[in-house]
Amino acid sequence: MKKENSTIKLSIVIPYHKSLKLTEELLNTLIPQITKEVEVIVVDDDVNTIELDKYKSYNIKIIHHEVNSGNASKPRNTGIDNAKGKYLLFIDGDDNVAKNYVKMWLDKIKKEDFDYGLMSWKTKDGTYKCIIKDMPPADNTCVWNCCYSRKAIGNIRFNELKNIREDTEFNLAVRKGKKVNIEDILYIYNRDSQDSLTKQYSRGEIKEDKEQVIKTQLVIYRSFLSIIGGIETAVYNACNSLKDYYDIIFIYDSCDSKQLRRIQRQVK
Repeated sequence: MKKENSTIKLSIVIPYHKSLKLTEELLNTLIPQITKEVEVIVVDDDVNTIELDKYKSYNIKIIHHEVNSGNASKPRNTGIDNAKGKYLLFIDGDDNVAKNYVKMWLDKIKKEDFDYGLMSWKTKDGTYKCIIKDMPPADNTCVWNCCYSRKAIGNIRFNELKNIREDTEFNLAVRKGKKVNIEDILYIYNRDSQDSLTKQYSRGEIKEDKEQVIKTQLVIYRSFLSIIGGIETAVYNACNSLKDYYDIIFIYDSCDSKQLRRIQRQVK
């Protein structure tokens, strides 16, 4: 996670995957709510939807992944790593929020320190409302109904090997300490979105965990990688060709930033 910016109180992370119309609706809802204390980070997961770039003029950060992760974990982790706020919120790209979503959380943040906070939500079609006065229902372990302190998250990240229920694992590790609640309905869940990972899972199109064929861990060490060169190409090609068969960790003393980002897309 980037160094905290004292000006930014709240970072909003939005993983995006093939939901342009719905994401545009979400961003149009957020734009009037953005202040100097708020940042919005959209992580485009290898869709390269250039239409999103127009929102940069509204001080919304757009990050385009070059490799499709296949789940929401890596885009969320990318958002966490780029966040500067004291608190973080996660919104799925095909959902929406209330018009006072940001204000309510900013007011709560300024009023008291907390480790995590829960909010009430409803479905987009209005057929279901969940008012959270204490804890959410046992079957709702999503991260989008919660505001997390930067301190509580620390170095914890989403499990990128899981296609679904990665929220549960993350919450078990992070939701500790002082809790607060906002009973107002602030989140609007779109259960009709057919591109969501939850819908794909229910249709049997994806498995809960990525298939594991890894039996051996491989460590690649290089003291230095420059911006370009034969060794740099060899290391990248090795990582790319072996990553599906080995659990690879790349260790280095110093490395050009562009080379490092390229290798990070392949291995740890």
